[in-house]
Amino acid sequence: MGERFVRNEEVTGSIPVSSTTRSPPTSPTRSLLARRPWCRLLLRQPLAGGPYRRSIWRRGLAHGPSLLLLWGVTLWLYLPTLGYRFVWDDHLLVVDSTVIRAPGLRGLWFLLTHGLGEVRLSAYYRPLQSLTYWLDWRLWHLRPLGYHLTNLLWHGLDTTLVYALLHRWTRHQRASLAAALLYALHPIHTATVAYIAGRADLLMVAGLLGMMLAALRGAGGVAALCFAAALGAKELAVVGLPLTIILNALVPSGRARWRLLAPCLVVLAFYALIHAHVILEPRAWENAVASWRTLAWGLPWIMATDLQLLLLPRPSQLLHRFPVVGGQVAPDWLWGLVVCGLAGAGARWLWRHPPAARPPLAWLGISLVATWPLYVSVATPVSEHWLILPLIGLCGLVALGFARWLRDASKDFLPGWLLLLPVALALATITRTSMAVWQNDVTLYAHVTRWTPPKAKVFANYAEALSEAQQEATAMEVAAQAITLDPREDAGWIQLGSSSLHQQNLPQAQWAAEEAVARQGPFRTVAYQLLGYTLWHRQRLREAEAAFLHAVQIDETNVDAWIPLGGVYGDQGRWAEALRAWETAVRLRPDLPKSYLQVAVAERALGHPERAAAYERMADRLVQHLKRR
Repeated sequence: MGERFVRNEEVTGSIPVSSTTRSPPTSPTRSLLARRPWCRLLLRQPLAGGPYRRSIWRRGLAHGPSLLLLWGVTLWLYLPTLGYRFVWDDHLLVVDSTVIRAPGLRGLWFLLTHGLGEVRLSAYYRPLQSLTYWLDWRLWHLRPLGYHLTNLLWHGLDTTLVYALLHRWTRHQRASLAAALLYALHPIHTATVAYIAGRADLLMVAGLLGMMLAALRGAGGVAALCFAAALGAKELAVVGLPLTIILNALVPSGRARWRLLAPCLVVLAFYALIHAHVILEPRAWENAVASWRTLAWGLPWIMATDLQLLLLPRPSQLLHRFPVVGGQVAPDWLWGLVVCGLAGAGARWLWRHPPAARPPLAWLGISLVATWPLYVSVATPVSEHWLILPLIGLCGLVALGFARWLRDASKDFLPGWLLLLPVALALATITRTSMAVWQNDVTLYAHVTRWTPPKAKVFANYAEALSEAQQEATAMEVAAQAITLDPREDAGWIQLGSSSLHQQNLPQAQWAAEEAVARQGPFRTVAYQLLGYTLWHRQRLREAEAAFLHAVQIDETNVDAWIPLGGVYGDQGRWAEALRAWETAVRLRPDLPKSYLQVAVAERALGHPERAAAYERMADRLVQHLKRR
């Protein structure tokens, strides 16, 4: 077979360099299998007249040092997260969740047919995220190290796939490595890697990148599977379909692969039907932007803030305040308009001059526009982790710039890396600073109360975290601030009463608990429990009994109310009623050793030592079982 010359720009949209390639050997069997998209990926067939690819093993050896460096930097950077605790929504999705503990196929079926987490948290349908928690529970139970390790490994996989996509765009290994390092070190990832509940973004990025790489290689089935995984991780993954369509249109060789998008369309339609069945009524967020008109006024500031976070990283603020309130234009809006004009002029120049910049530029623009509906539907004005997809497009432009620098014969290779080194060190320093916010609930809520508009509920959660960290004096001060912000909220009163009870300030604890009960807010069950504990400590047993009975009437499955109710009965000598209360607690929570011990106390008081000894043995076995887990 003769030799033929192919321009890389015609195949991949990369920087044009001439290369000599040899056509692959053909055989009847190989030609027959090559017609199948699934087999084409395995046979390494050329796509739409593209050059012949080397075997996967040879390419693995060629890229091995780069991948080792990427994984080494990623693991080194986020290694401190392995010592972090469960924070924020981690308690809902992991610690307090009974869904991920469901055994066997019943648990898997529930994950696939219900929203994220418990039924009360059904604003999202993310079965893949729930499935990873389900698997983590079987490996690590409630040890946060394992969950953080899973997040770290997914981030390493995302970085590897970003490197593969950048190499596909540039055909330059060192330039792709430099840009992938910037992706791995960027502080935007701290809200997803260091935060267990932020795993949805990591899973979505892996699925979309796998979809894109498979589509570029002509593997429609693999692309559809990756697209389904990305949709199962996060709803924003629907942007993968327009990304694939536009990137195929920008690459001339992609015209032969339009039919490979049909499986992705089928996956999207199937996902839409399941989502509509599971999420019957989307959750209405109380602090969402009021209307599309308000969003349109705020778009210049939104785009300017996004570009600033991408190009000029700084320690994380998590959330950024929306500048347009009630139709009034804030001063930042004009600055945002100027930044958008400059960015538009630069994008127009890049689109016209180097054609290789069009795929990453299209990725950047589409992924930025895809976040706009989030400002209408969710509570957070600007959330940094939404910018993970635009960061990939920015890294593509950086990789193309490095490739042009390194391909120029008049430039030395060393100055390019000397320029990259201080940038990488600065990004690593900022990322480590931002990462420290997620150590525990105290550090997180201290950061949130500093950078977000003051809210009574946030201060109440901060007070609860301080109380769990045994900083009761500070917890009382923060709870008082929550009450000052909104006296109608019961959460602040509950935290003030709880901290007062821990400090044995019983009159103040009773006053705060009575105020919380009077509010009849969403936490009235906890308010009655707090009032019952306070009255129990003050030896007002009849009133404490009435408070705990109110709590169990509101929620009959509340074990935290049944156990102290039995204690109040026991202090009054009413052991038969105490036994019934504690047996109810055992039935509701058979994995709680304390309930068995309380039943043993009641049985012994009623003159049944054999039954008491049996319950004590059951409690001991359960304690040993929990220790092994």
